[in-house]
Amino acid sequence: MPKYEVQVVLAEREIVFRSEDGTELPCRVRIGSPELRSQRDWVCPYDVSVGNSRKSFGIYGVDSIQALVLALRTVDVEIEVRARKLGMKPTWLGEDFNSVFDPQDVARM
Repeated sequence: MPKYEVQVVLAEREIVFRSEDGTELPCRVRIGSPELRSQRDWVCPYDVSVGNSRKSFGIYGVDSIQALVLALRTVDVEIEVRARKLGMKPTWLGEDFNSVFDPQDVARM
């Protein structure tokens, strides 16, 4: 199984996991620059760090745009799963987190 390490950070976001009792845990998402792996395969590496735990992943696409878009979509699921396992909810800028790819989040800025 190939290793996926973010070599060149294309984008990064800090999210906060919050429990009902107000406990907070930082979560950092880093999206790497898509890399050509073979004649037709691109991979977009990304990692999700929660507290001191970091997991790295890679999503393949037929071109760099597809790999990037798939990574952005998959990050949302990874954040939701990690938060749920901890009994917490993801937040961004003090509000409920929707998506790293949600135009409504950008509009709030």
